[in-house]
Amino acid sequence: MRNLLQFIYRYHAFFLFLLLEIFSIVLIYRNNHYQQTGFINSTNTISSGIYNRYNAFISYLHLRSDNDSLLRENAYLMQFLPNSVYQNYVIIDTVEKISPDSSKQMFLYIAADVITGSVNRANNFITINRGKNHGIKKDMAVISESGVVGMVKAVSDDFAAVVTLLHQDFQISAKLKKQGNWGYVMWNGTDPSSAQLLNIPNSVNIEKGDEVITSGISLVFPEDVAIGKVSDYKLKPGSTFFEIDVDLATDFRKLNHVYVVQSLMKAEIDSLENIMIEP
Repeated sequence: MRNLLQFIYRYHAFFLFLLLEIFSIVLIYRNNHYQQTGFINSTNTISSGIYNRYNAFISYLHLRSDNDSLLRENAYLMQFLPNSVYQNYVIIDTVEKISPDSSKQMFLYIAADVITGSVNRANNFITINRGKNHGIKKDMAVISESGVVGMVKAVSDDFAAVVTLLHQDFQISAKLKKQGNWGYVMWNGTDPSSAQLLNIPNSVNIEKGDEVITSGISLVFPEDVAIGKVSDYKLKPGSTFFEIDVDLATDFRKLNHVYVVQSLMKAEIDSLENIMIEP
């Protein structure tokens, strides 16, 4: 207590000045409308700045949950796309009629985040944060908002490993959107932004910029999912097929979110094909 009193006595002039200064400011604020308005405006500016920073911080904390909600909503809406629904039309007396079960769901979509991945190896994978507990199974297709990503190859309870298009053993049935000719796309093993479209005959009229999309014939990938665009093409002497370079639609260096595709009709097709294969 004695030290406190000594401290106040030593600096009593400063404390007296500070007290008079505060008293003067209060008098000016109470009796002068101009200063009062300026003080209020300054206070509002400071409080608004603090409030905006607080809101930005709270919004950042909720960003992950908002993003997950948006991805789930996108996955839900994707099932209503034309290439996710099977249309069964019946021709009766040369008139096209719709049967009672004309529309069947072909594909469902499960949103997932990319946990890890690679693009600079000979055989590249990504790991996603969805697994058996979320309905993920081996050999399901994986796409992004941009286009084809790959296929599920291994699944645990909560995670799955996906072979991407940037894998030398992965190939996907594809077609030229404008011309309709089928082929298949494989990675060249070097450039993560480019692949090759093969098995397109030299009779096809190809142009740079032609879109390459999924054919849908395997019922693993939905039809018309983007793969890329023709960047170059050439014909080797003596060959009847083009060698076509494709700029990939998916940027695997920036891949953060994907959709796993559940094919609801593939089992029916596989069962039928197995019957035909059996001796």
